Amino acid sequence: MIRLLIVIFILFFFNSSFAKDYFRGQEVQGQIEINKKFKIPLSSGKWIVFDKMTDSFANVRVKSTSFALVVDGEVMESIAIGESQLGGNYQVYLNDAINESIFLDEHDGCYKRPEYFVVEVYRKGSTHNCMVIGHTDLKKELYNPDNSSTRIYSARERKWLEDNNIKYPLIALVSAHSHFSRLVGQDWYVISFLMNPKVLNAPEIINFSEETSEFHKLNIDRFPEHKKIMEKWVSISSKRHKEFERMVKTKNKHKLDLAKYIIENDEVIKTNESNL
Repeated sequence: MIRLLIVIFILFFFNSSFAKDYFRGQEVQGQIEINKKFKIPLSSGKWIVFDKMTDSFANVRVKSTSFALVVDGEVMESIAIGESQLGGNYQVYLNDAINESIFLDEHDGCYKRPEYFVVEVYRKGSTHNCMVIGHTDLKKELYNPDNSSTRIYSARERKWLEDNNIKYPLIALVSAHSHFSRLVGQDWYVISFLMNPKVLNAPEIINFSEETSEFHKLNIDRFPEHKKIMEKWVSISSKRHKEFERMVKTKNKHKLDLAKYIIENDEVIKTNESNL
């Protein structure tokens, strides 16, 4: 699931426009600034831009940027972001392409699947507002995804991990957030978050496949301590989505009802900068 919306972003993002540009290898602290109205706060520590892609042909431009927080040689968190401006003369075709990729893909999408813990979505016409939360078998997603044609999109990530001898969690907590509505503008926004369960002091993980994981929706009731961690992650992700809706100016009638997921004691453990 980690590649759910990022692959969609790479395939269909046109005329990307970032107010602030980032370069591979750059260190970032405090926040990521997508544009003047869209800023993502970061956990304490030095984040690194580990992947950036730009491409263009005719009047089409593709751009994506990924950030990671690495502590003691292991990925603790990562964020992949994208903004696309979808104006021009081909709006009907672009609308259809977005809806088909998000709602009709047989492997992943903004619809309920057994491996997704929470799916909340509003959809009407070309408008969608989607939040998907769960866990992922990260090794499988990187090296052997269900849709083998998407493996190429993680090639630079694999190279970065291998070249720098960086460890990553075999099971990671993930969330994906996507919003597009021509009623508020021409922009399609996508953000994907990943968190190492260690950040939330998760208990030991023994089962490392997506289907057998303690965090899987069909298994989690047998692992009450892991369930508490997932509930905390769902709360954190829901708060993030509410802020996401504010920044993209989601219309009230398009907002998701997330109050039922939010708990107060869901703070992320602060990362000690001296460990970086």
